[in-house]
Amino acid sequence: MNEVKCLLVVLAFSLFGMQNLCAQERSLTPYEEQYMKLAGDAMYKIGDALNEKATPEEKFVMGLLMSKKMEPIYQAQTDYEKFVAAEKFLNEFLGPYYLFTPGTYFEYELQSVANWYFSEKTKLKKNYGE
Repeated sequence: MNEVKCLLVVLAFSLFGMQNLCAQERSLTPYEEQYMKLAGDAMYKIGDALNEKATPEEKFVMGLLMSKKMEPIYQAQTDYEKFVAAEKFLNEFLGPYYLFTPGTYFEYELQSVANWYFSEKTKLKKNYGE
């Protein structure tokens, strides 16, 4: 389902630094800016896993789930709101794959993305003292 991958790519581009045209409440901290790059990379990896490893049924179900779960990111008015929404989405979406034993090859791929994401997020927090 290339539509899902396209949706993730569009989201990743918006996370990467497309400037929000709305007035900003505050600018992002260096940690938050680096996190948004990490979030964009994670979105690409999720999209690749969906495109390459998921069955048609998994693509359909994940597409529905992700479109609903990503709504707060699309509705965010400021870069900071995007940061908060992206972090919440990735923690909720990848968290179960980080904790549980995968049952399918696609779930194994998502577990790999989750392990990478949470490891990189920990390094990022350590580097910025968050």
